[in-house]
Amino acid sequence: MNETSAREMVRRFCVQWPGLAPAAMGEFFTPDFTYRHVALDRPIVGAAALAGAIEVFRARFEQIDTEIKAIAEADETVLCERLEHFWLPGGKRIVVPAVASVGTRDGRIARWLEFFDLAALKRQVDLTEA
Repeated sequence: MNETSAREMVRRFCVQWPGLAPAAMGEFFTPDFTYRHVALDRPIVGAAALAGAIEVFRARFEQIDTEIKAIAEADETVLCERLEHFWLPGGKRIVVPAVASVGTRDGRIARWLEFFDLAALKRQVDLTEA
């Protein structure tokens, strides 16, 4: 990955994740990367595990777009406030406000702590595994 600020790397990932191939996601993450949503019992560990989880999640939607509202960087931590726009088959759009605290190391993402209303999303979308 090219030398870039942590903020710009996180911004790039947030905007690109809906269309990234699973193999391309790995370039953003450290080998020991951990994703945790505050409402989930267990973290997702490793870029391959995250890519698999994202593929299952993306399959439920016709389109996903990310709108970054605010992003700030302090040392190796980035805070990113965004709106995730999801279009269900048939055209219904769901907008989910989200905030992430992202830890970086050596130009890659090492941890991602996610905050969004998972219960509200589940009321609108069946998130059980297919």
